Amino acid sequence: MITTSIRQRTRDNLNRDDSGIDTKIQDWINDTKRRIEQRSNMDYTRKAATTAHTNAAPAQNLPSRVKDIIVVQYRQTAPAAEVDLSWTPISALSEAESLRINGFASAGVLVTGAPEGYTLEESTITVHPKPETANTYTLSLSYWEFSADWTFGGGEEPYLAKFAWQAVINGATALGYSWLGQLQDAQTWEDKFERALKEFRQHEVARALEGEISLRPRSGADDRRPSMGWSNI
Repeated sequence: MITTSIRQRTRDNLNRDDSGIDTKIQDWINDTKRRIEQRSNMDYTRKAATTAHTNAAPAQNLPSRVKDIIVVQYRQTAPAAEVDLSWTPISALSEAESLRINGFASAGVLVTGAPEGYTLEESTITVHPKPETANTYTLSLSYWEFSADWTFGGGEEPYLAKFAWQAVINGATALGYSWLGQLQDAQTWEDKFERALKEFRQHEVARALEGEISLRPRSGADDRRPSMGWSNI
């Protein structure tokens, strides 16, 4: 089923056509999509990215849709005479650890040098200590990424829209009724969601036996996946 049809059926279930309702419905649909992906352990893909850190910019924006960091490594890439092709892994730091590494501004003792660790704050990664003025360090990030939201472009029919459309509709409808404060209706549709999800997962086993499981949006990596117990960023 195409995503616009999923949106229309959810709207029909809620019996709402007020201005702006489509935007809310699309959010509920995407929330349900991610919930199904997580319950089915197909919610994230493995990605890699690099980001450069200098004394003037020790903090950089993370790539979009990051869920969990797998590993962070760095190497020195400037000045050219000191380029190091080897990668050195670094770990996440607590606030106390970052203060210890950076020194204390009140004492006028601020440390610079090669990265010893990093901190995460919302969508920003910062290396500690700050790089020396003439040096640039490139960080290599290996991370799990949220799957992309559906765009409702008219002809879009991704994997879950094709095989789990009833569960998506039921879950989005439950979220809609919960938002409306109609909790009894929300629970009714939540029960329908659970039944439809169970049916989808049963059919997944059959599709796996037929070889179609290769179409699923998962990486196949051996690393422990976020849905198996990793914490949110």
